[in-house]
Amino acid sequence: MSSAKPYYSVLRCILREVNTQITKRNGNPVFRNAVLRLHRVPVSSPQEGQQRLKDAQDFLTYLKSSREHEELMQKYWPTTGLTSEEKLQRTVNRVGLTMPKLFVEEGESTEETKTIN
Repeated sequence: MSSAKPYYSVLRCILREVNTQITKRNGNPVFRNAVLRLHRVPVSSPQEGQQRLKDAQDFLTYLKSSREHEELMQKYWPTTGLTSEEKLQRTVNRVGLTMPKLFVEEGESTEETKTIN
């Protein structure tokens, strides 16, 4: 591959993003290993090498963009990943109130009833 240095530079950046976004979160290196296995296949022509470099750059751009999108969502809309109860609790806390104890039927069990008993 005539452009080996830029290709390996992009590959290192891809692996860094994959480790940050996927491998560290769930502790499973399967996706990282799949990326490595895909990029270890030999290149048969210079055109294929250029196409592989372009594909790697596109994939890196996608990974960076998805990470930045997630960071922006957490910064500007911090309640996007919360359940409705958690959103309600945050809203009540924001105005300086506390949530009353919710009524629970006899057969149901929640964290609140466990802490009361």
